[in-house]
Parts: sequence; structure tokens; C-alpha cells
Amino acid sequence: MLIFFLSAALAAEPSFEQSVVFAKNNDPDIIALRDGRQLRVRYGDGVIQTVFAWSSGRPLSFHYDIEDGMTLKDTEQGTTIPVLAMASGRHLIDDMEEACQKNAISTLDMTDCAAQSNNAWKAEIARLQDLLEVGASPEQKQAYAASRAAWEQHYQAQVKTLNATYGAMDGTIWRVIASQARVSMLREQVRWMGAVAADASMHR
Repeated sequence: MLIFFLSAALAAEPSFEQSVVFAKNNDPDIIALRDGRQLRVRYGDGVIQTVFAWSSGRPLSFHYDIEDGMTLKDTEQGTTIPVLAMASGRHLIDDMEEACQKNAISTLDMTDCAAQSNNAWKAEIARLQDLLEVGASPEQKQAYAASRAAWEQHYQAQVKTLNATYGAMDGTIWRVIASQARVSMLREQVRWMGAVAADASMHR
């Protein structure tokens, strides 16, 4: 259930929140929700013991904002757990864009929704890059930087292809299609980086 959403037209830093229900804790770092999604999380001191004490059916809040990324919140206990990646199921940025698109009236609104999503995915890539470097060796950091640079070069080349193709077409709907294609590339990078960053975080 959607609780709160700010569109790009209303907020420079969008946020999105859903009511979710806890199903079970899958050791070592996965929390399963009743809707089938599985979240890879990072436990702080003492938090894992708190989660072990949760009963199935506990109401929680699944939150996203562009500064902190995804977090799972238990407002009753005041517990906030960073969510590093989706082990399965839709990312909250996808849900955020879908909610925005449902309220879009014009193709300009649709493009704004895609642009907001685009910025959120880029922020997530930067966040995951920073997470990868926590506790990494100099050799690992060098490898991460090279990978990021190579991916960025590939991404920019693909964007040029999209712009050259759809920019030559009449009609604003093609701008929306190009924006959605850019978002698709960013989404896949986040999924890949999220899995790697979650694994690295668990073993460092």
C-alpha cells in the first residue's frame, strides 16, 4: 500500500514509502516480506537480535529516498535497517516511478517521472560504488574504479544511440521511450552492483 509520494514537480529529492509485512528472516542477510520480495540488508550492532525476535506478520515500512536509498523501518521499536539490494522482487525506485506515471497527465509529465527515476538510479549506483569501497583493498578499489569507468563509457555510448534515433522522430512520446530505455540500463547496473556490494559487505 502506498503511503507517501512526492513527484519530481513537487520535490527535488523524491521519497516513497510502502506498508509491508514481515514474513521471516533468512540468515545471514535476507529479510523476506509477505508480498514475496526478499531484501538483502545490512545489520548494525544488536539489530539482528531484534529481527530474530520479530514474529511473522509484523507491520513495517519500506522506505526510499535519494539520500539514504532503501531502508526498512519498524516505527514501533524505532529500528531502521539499510537495504542494500533486492534478492528478489521489484526495487522501490520502480514502484516510485510507477506511482508517478499513474498520476501523469501529459507526455511531459511522463518524461518528468522517467527523469526522476533516472536520477534515483544514478544516485543508487553512486551509493553502491561507495559501499563497495568500504573495507576494500587498494587493488579492489582500482578494479572497481576501472569497472565503473568502463560501464560509464558504455552507458554514454548507448545514450548517444538513443538520442540519435529517437531524437529524429516526431512526437513527444519518443522522448518518453528514450527516457525509459535509459532507465532500463541504469536499473540493470543497480541490480548487478547491489548483489556484488551486498556480498562484499557481508564478508568484510
